[in-house]
Amino acid sequence: MIKQQDKDGNMVYTYPHCPICKSKKRHFEKMCEKAVKAGTGKPGMIATFQQGSRTFVDRSLEPTLPIGTEVPSIQLNTDICMDCGCVYAVIVVHTKATKTLITENLWKPGDKP
Repeated sequence: MIKQQDKDGNMVYTYPHCPICKSKKRHFEKMCEKAVKAGTGKPGMIATFQQGSRTFVDRSLEPTLPIGTEVPSIQLNTDICMDCGCVYAVIVVHTKATKTLITENLWKPGDKP
């Protein structure tokens, strides 16, 4: 595991190989390379098997937090080992999320934005 701080002060954890068999070959990473060679992707293209994020705030406190409040958050990206099939984290970022206004359902049915 490689741990480093990015330009925004977030902690970034990178896992360069499979935790089971130590292979560095990954399915989605390989497909990105193929897309670049085929001209359907740009150099440096990144795609992962699963992407997710979660904020860490007590649900009972959330309504009382003012707009603009920063809360701890995590972002996760996984890929699949080409040698043993293990699904594992390739990048994990400890970051912050900012509470914003919820803008969904501001239009009534039938309204045209």
